[in-house]
Amino acid sequence: MALDMRRAAGFDVPRYWACGFKGMPALAIERFDRDGQNTLLCTETLSSILASGMGLKNHYDYRYDLIAKAIDQSTE
Repeated sequence: MALDMRRAAGFDVPRYWACGFKGMPALAIERFDRDGQNTLLCTETLSSILASGMGLKNHYDYRYDLIAKAIDQSTE
């Protein structure tokens, strides 16, 4: 739904489709972090935003239940 909303808002969205993985429903998303020559493109992630000034070393260093709170505070 988020990808559909981004597309409707006029943003570029990678190709995506529903699929299954080991009997579980999944969502496949085309790589969007590399160019046509497979060169890595700079992309911003939630981990890199949260790590700014917080000293996080990997994506396991932050409690996922606090993500909504961090997003909410960023709009103040």
